[in-house]
Amino acid sequence: MNNGLRHLAIIMDGNGRWAKTHGYIRSIGHREGVKNVETIIDETYSHGIEFLSLYAFSTENWLRPKDEVSYLMELMDKFISSKSLLKSLKIHRLVVSGCLEGIPANTANKITNLVAQTQNNKGLVINMAINYGGRDEIVVAAKALAQDALDGKILPDEITETALHDRTYNAFIPNIDFLIRTGGDHRISNFMLWRIAYSELYITPTMWPDFKAKQLKQALDDYYSRERRYGALGAGR
Repeated sequence: MNNGLRHLAIIMDGNGRWAKTHGYIRSIGHREGVKNVETIIDETYSHGIEFLSLYAFSTENWLRPKDEVSYLMELMDKFISSKSLLKSLKIHRLVVSGCLEGIPANTANKITNLVAQTQNNKGLVINMAINYGGRDEIVVAAKALAQDALDGKILPDEITETALHDRTYNAFIPNIDFLIRTGGDHRISNFMLWRIAYSELYITPTMWPDFKAKQLKQALDDYYSRERRYGALGAGR
């Protein structure tokens, strides 16, 4: 079967542990992790991939210590204002999955403006999961379906996987082909549950700040060596 890769997703984990390993405070790890995002955006585009989803801030991240959350918000603002990102967004398109409610107003406005300004760009689609939870996304889509049913726009028998998908965040984005998790933990962490039903998974112990072009190439080589079956038997079996 065709194992072409259109949509790459990354759970960017290990910033805090990277900092501890190097004798730094956690905030330094987060800072280095943000710097690495720009590197991976460029590398992803160079490999001809169309969509890149990045787990930037989960709904569960609000439970972290307040000073750490505040620092993450500051980093997010600096990242979306950085010259290198703004240069990338002259060709790439930025979209957001999640809810910007709770994000500092100035930062949320900057993100909203970038989404609007880049919507016609033809480069890589960068899907930033911000204040995002996979279960929340499914609930949002289910509520939209329920409202459409109440309004008489759809009958119960017409509710299909496609109907639900069409009501998820950024429905034009296809299912995830390849999901990378850095930092070595073997869990999904409530990330894009609807779109990973048959994603190929790649877990690496490399912490996110150290996941560079070389490591991405190794992961992609591993992906292209696989045969994707989508639940069916492989050839000759």
